[in-house]
Amino acid sequence: FPHFNALSWTIRDEYKNAGYRMLAWTNPARNARVALRYSLLMFPLCIAFSYAGVTDWGFAVTSSVINGWMLREAIRFWRYEGAKGSARGLFWASVWHLPIVLVLAMAHKKGLWEKVWRAAVGDAGEEEWEYDDEEPEQELGRGSETGGPTR
Repeated sequence: FPHFNALSWTIRDEYKNAGYRMLAWTNPARNARVALRYSLLMFPLCIAFSYAGVTDWGFAVTSSVINGWMLREAIRFWRYEGAKGSARGLFWASVWHLPIVLVLAMAHKKGLWEKVWRAAVGDAGEEEWEYDDEEPEQELGRGSETGGPTR
């Protein structure tokens, strides 16, 4: 929404002349509030990734920087209702926001850096390499002691 609302504000006259009723020209204040609301929602969304265990808690911290930039631009867009270059600022913040957040989420994937460290140092963890000393069970289809096939 921040991306589309900022973009629609910059070409609101074209929408109006074409007969499309867009929030950008019918109600610019609401257009800016919608962009601001969805910019604010990015904070709890990124925190939810960490809370759910998809990413580590560093993601909640580092994503706050890019979320803060988009929120700052959304506040400017709301305050100036798109004037003074605020629509363009929010547009470009929203263009960069998603790729940066996705790269941060990949970099903060839960357990990723522990695996990288183990691979670099060569410590694969002894518990992963423990073997069972028990004899393997008979293969499927071979006879058992009773003479019938095992399942």
